[in-house]
Amino acid sequence: MDTQLSWPSIVSCLAIAIAICSWYSVPKLNPAESVKSDTDKLFRYELQELTEKFTQSLSRVESEMHSSISKLQTDLEGLEENMQKLGVTVFEHHMEKMTEKENLKDIIEMTKSKYLGKIDQKMHVLHRKVQEEFHCLKDKVINTLNSITEFQEERRQLRTYELNFKEELATNAPDAKVRSHISQVPFQMTDDGKDSLDKCENPILNETKQERKESININGNKKYMKKFRGGHDPIDTSKLTVKEQFGDRIKAAEKKLVAEIDEKRKMMYKRISEECKIMKDEVMTTLDNIKDSLNNERRIDVNNWKEDLRKQSQDVANGNAKMTGQISELNRTLRVLDESFERHGKSSKNLAENVAMASDAIHALHARLEYIEENIINKSILVVVIMLDNAILLFLVVLFCAIRGTSRNVNNIAEIRQERVVSRTSSSPASYSTAIQVLRQVQSRSHLERKLCIISFYEETHQLHMHMTQSVTRHLNLEPVEFIIRKHEAILKIPPVFIYFLFVDFNELNVILEDPNVGLGDLRLTTVQAIQKMGGKLVILYSSDPKSKKLDPGKLYNSELLSVTRQQELSSLNRMSRFVSAYDSLSEYQITHLRKIVSDDLNRQ
Repeated sequence: MDTQLSWPSIVSCLAIAIAICSWYSVPKLNPAESVKSDTDKLFRYELQELTEKFTQSLSRVESEMHSSISKLQTDLEGLEENMQKLGVTVFEHHMEKMTEKENLKDIIEMTKSKYLGKIDQKMHVLHRKVQEEFHCLKDKVINTLNSITEFQEERRQLRTYELNFKEELATNAPDAKVRSHISQVPFQMTDDGKDSLDKCENPILNETKQERKESININGNKKYMKKFRGGHDPIDTSKLTVKEQFGDRIKAAEKKLVAEIDEKRKMMYKRISEECKIMKDEVMTTLDNIKDSLNNERRIDVNNWKEDLRKQSQDVANGNAKMTGQISELNRTLRVLDESFERHGKSSKNLAENVAMASDAIHALHARLEYIEENIINKSILVVVIMLDNAILLFLVVLFCAIRGTSRNVNNIAEIRQERVVSRTSSSPASYSTAIQVLRQVQSRSHLERKLCIISFYEETHQLHMHMTQSVTRHLNLEPVEFIIRKHEAILKIPPVFIYFLFVDFNELNVILEDPNVGLGDLRLTTVQAIQKMGGKLVILYSSDPKSKKLDPGKLYNSELLSVTRQQELSSLNRMSRFVSAYDSLSEYQITHLRKIVSDDLNRQ
């Protein structure tokens, strides 16, 4: 009897204790601050990444400009040295900084080789002409010197015969002997008084022919010979005159040769100077053309850089406006959450008051039960009391369930992000039948658009996925299509395109494509099977993986992801190099690899 009476009291006390513990075990969370913090972090991250890339692009452009200017200065210095070797001063001041295109060095080398070849050719022609003229003058001088030598030899012989002739005259030799001596002179006398000097081929000797005729006029007349025996010697005087005339003519010939050589040297120097001046003008004209073309190219590059900067600034402004709109939307959501929390706080306060009132009522009932136990012995009354205890116990259970329901609502708000990892979809028989129905409704497409579709499963990380995809399609002139799948029915609305980038977010279990037998859902697996049935080309990207921050060169994914080789669909895609893992950005090797896959797929279509 006593045991039956104490049992409801014990159950009631346990229910109250459980209700109190449940109340105090409700975590004091502030989901509004958590959501706002995540949004601010994402915004700061994207803004910081954009700023870093912009700074890197500017530094890269600046370094390329400096390297181009240094290369150009080096090439121009080499060209200046080559021109200075030819005696042409080309550069009078340092050229200002300028940029260089890929073919600038080839242009300079081609121009340099072209004009150096022209200069060498012209100098070779001039050198050959000078050598020819020099050889010609040399031959003339040699001929003249030979003529002078011959003339001196003849003059020496004439002097010898003159001395012999004077000696014969001094000794009063017979007239026939004098004639025999005269006949031995190089210029033979003829009967008509003419000598053989007319036949001399030397032009200088020909010019003195008349004087020698006048100076030597010997005949057989003795009276004339007697005149030579007198005190005055006319032959000796004429010979001296001939000697002086020959000396004067030799000097005149030498002066004439010197004057002719000087004249030709001046003409040659003048012609060489004119040739050098023409070459200098051509080189300066070519350099001016190169400078103008470089200035035009630099102006075009600066305009392109300004246009790129303007576009990037516009993109940043658009991003800021978009982020501002998202932040305002989040602020509205946070206000709604704050209001909801206030309502829940008020209801919790009311529940606490109700619990206190119920506790007082229970104490009153216990006191009444004790009074009934002491004063009532009738079994019928005891049955009524037991029924009353059961009613009170039922009331406490209902109250306890209400308190636990409120606690679960609060916990669900705090745990909503963790539950999305593996509990968005259900592996219940109903979910499995839904996946089968969706796959049955998917039809193979004969015509697919030449586009790329980005598929995400969470709207919170969709912007990160867009950013990673843009690094691949930036130079492919390809505008991606966005699509978010939240449930199985959305699979039927996937855009019919040729290439799909399916992004799977990081989770603690590293579940990329689900296994329906494990009980983690089948939404991502069903999406992959539907895309393959449609005929689209698929690439899976596992994002936000911490161990994929720094992959080894030539690696596409984190080798610690064991499901890549165990899951059937994922293993098949991996064998075709269509699986990539990354953290928040793709590596250069991954970008190049994905860009090649997209280009090859589009070309095969």
